[in-house]
Amino acid sequence: MSELREKVVLVSGATGGIGAAVCHEFARKDAKIIALGRNADKLESLISTLPGHGHQKLVFDAQKPTSLPEPQKDWATLQVDLAIHALGGTLGIRETDTDFENWQKVFNANFHAIVELDKLILRNMLSRQSGRIIHLCSSSAFHCKGSAPYGAAKAALAHYSRSQGKRLARQGVIVFGFSPGVVESPNNWGKAKTENPAAYQAACESQPSGKLQTPEEIASNLSLLSQGAAALYAGCLINADGAI
Repeated sequence: MSELREKVVLVSGATGGIGAAVCHEFARKDAKIIALGRNADKLESLISTLPGHGHQKLVFDAQKPTSLPEPQKDWATLQVDLAIHALGGTLGIRETDTDFENWQKVFNANFHAIVELDKLILRNMLSRQSGRIIHLCSSSAFHCKGSAPYGAAKAALAHYSRSQGKRLARQGVIVFGFSPGVVESPNNWGKAKTENPAAYQAACESQPSGKLQTPEEIASNLSLLSQGAAALYAGCLINADGAI
């Protein structure tokens, strides 16, 4: 029997490539999914495809991180056993000298929204002295390639993950970061495969396997890391970036 059976798993960024794959992976292991995102119709469509029962959606706009959603239960009594934050992206903003509003948008989506959500999730986790939170970081935080606003926001998330992990471990809550490399999601490298094949090929060649990571591979790894002796990872940043 899966350790995840009947566990409540909140997935933010649930309709994105990695987020949707995570929802399916954990639902197949009999977890109950709270799918969080900004588009109610897409969330409803996602939930309708998940195996199992007891899943629900939660609408939340990452660009308004302090306007937090109110689920059916108060956050203090809403039991979330595991939260996986797959929010974020470049939002098409890549220039270092872009204006402040664009920097703010990228930080909202990749950092501020996650911090605010964690505050709510932790109310019940800390009262039970039990829970796990995984933040999807990025190798962009370290290799200084690609979008500067995105990389900077992910660097902030990496630091926050390690700080929270150290702070909360003795209170029964395990927090850590997971940093994938180049992932072929439909809206990024999936498009580049046809629109910019040279860049796509270069990205593939940057990986030891010669191919990009898939959302399903990321979801499978997160499933493994969320079970068993996850306490070992408290405050860690796990790199799975293909040594780029």
